[in-house]
Amino acid sequence: MAKGRSRRRRPQNHIWKLIVAALLFLAAVLFVIIRLKQAPAEPASTAETEVTEAPESESAPPETPPETEPVTETEPEPDWLYYIDKSGEQRQYLLEEGAALREYEWNIPRTDENGNPVFEKTDDSFPDYEMIRGIDVSKEQGKVDWYQVRDARCDFVILCADERFEENYQGARRLGMKIGAYYRSKAATAEEAAEEAREFLTYLDGKELELFAAYVPENMADEQLLRGPEDSDRDQNTRIAEAFCSTLEEAGFQPAIYASMLSEAERYDMTALAGRYSFWYTGLEGTPSTPYPFCCWQYCLTGGIRGVTGPVDLDVLLVRPYEERPEEGNIYSYTQFYDEAYQMTTWVNKRVSAEGWNGEWARITAGGQEFMMFGCGVCCLSNMVSTMTDKVVDPEEMYYVLKDQTNYYPESGRGAVSWEYLKTMCAYYGLDMDLRRKPADYETFAKEMEAARTAVVLVDGTNDKRLWWYTDGHYVNIWEYDPEDGTVFVTDPSTHFNRQRVKLLDIYNALKTASNYQYGAVSDPQ
Repeated sequence: MAKGRSRRRRPQNHIWKLIVAALLFLAAVLFVIIRLKQAPAEPASTAETEVTEAPESESAPPETPPETEPVTETEPEPDWLYYIDKSGEQRQYLLEEGAALREYEWNIPRTDENGNPVFEKTDDSFPDYEMIRGIDVSKEQGKVDWYQVRDARCDFVILCADERFEENYQGARRLGMKIGAYYRSKAATAEEAAEEAREFLTYLDGKELELFAAYVPENMADEQLLRGPEDSDRDQNTRIAEAFCSTLEEAGFQPAIYASMLSEAERYDMTALAGRYSFWYTGLEGTPSTPYPFCCWQYCLTGGIRGVTGPVDLDVLLVRPYEERPEEGNIYSYTQFYDEAYQMTTWVNKRVSAEGWNGEWARITAGGQEFMMFGCGVCCLSNMVSTMTDKVVDPEEMYYVLKDQTNYYPESGRGAVSWEYLKTMCAYYGLDMDLRRKPADYETFAKEMEAARTAVVLVDGTNDKRLWWYTDGHYVNIWEYDPEDGTVFVTDPSTHFNRQRVKLLDIYNALKTASNYQYGAVSDPQ
């Protein structure tokens, strides 16, 4: 057989296949990973979830709370009060803790004949007080006609201790005006303030003040420069005011501090002063901004009033009404005015405390005259009969009984009730009136008033102007003479001194000597 050439097999190359397979595998793995990430997470099945509980002897480590930013507490906004200063700028202040606060409010119901605002209380504003109007004057006002001032129903005045003090004091005193005083102080220390107060006392020596003696810092004009407590030495200012006031107090006078809202907020420590001393508050903002108590308010610096040339400061005084004694509470005090007429004719608050004492009878007219012009005698009769008998007779009924029982005929133009008719009407109701003339001495008059139950007196402002300066003839009742203080309780149909105690000596001086009789003493029925 023939031998052929044998062939050898060539080996095959598989490396590239392995590479491709590895790449495919990696691509598949990558595809699965991407799909798993994109798929929503499904809650694990309760059955498939194993919960491995830690052994009881081992406590689970506490969880560490996430770090948070610290919480910063916001301070509450202060309870600011606001006021308008003299330049018209609004200021804010905080009440001083522990300082006394006022308990009354104000309103402005009307203006007077000069266009000045008249401040009067409302029934629910401060029932424990009444308000009267006045002025404060200094040498800047020049010579004052005090009769005209008084006739304009100005009831009090605060006088500056300057070269016109004595003249102004005597003029106001003769007309029975309530008087206060003030001193312009330049003191920079407590020692200087005490020395100035002693100088002030030289003006007041031998004088009687019904009102306060006030410390008025002359540098109050600089207050507009203040912008906060840091600009004012409050402790020093407070010590100065205290030194001045305590010196006056030791001398027996009622001290007061003249202050604006700016002063109270930034000049003084009111915890040391409010409630301890009176304040004469000055503020032109319409109603007082101050929350602190005050006894007098200077509310206008450009007022006008008869008897004073040029502008004058106007004030209103806050006073507690007379507190009646038990025996005075049942005394009747009918008046000549109805409410509307009363509001138009007087500055002071109605000094009556019972309904019906101002009534429709005041609208009676006779001979063209209103009852308020001729009804004082009728009211005095009604007061006596209603108080001293078992009958209550108001002035309207008394008016018609008077005309029926006497020849009283006010339509003739002579509206005043004569003394003889007063005596006749007292007898008609069982009262005895003894008509008398003014004794030569006051002591005799006082003894007669002490013995009588009451008296009708006829007063004349031309004889003495301290009380009824505005009339040349007016009947009033006087009751309950007190020999200890020399006063009597007055029921005044014109209301100006109604239900007040006044000095019997002032009534004695004012008795109308031009009349046939000056008073009628009345006894209780037998």
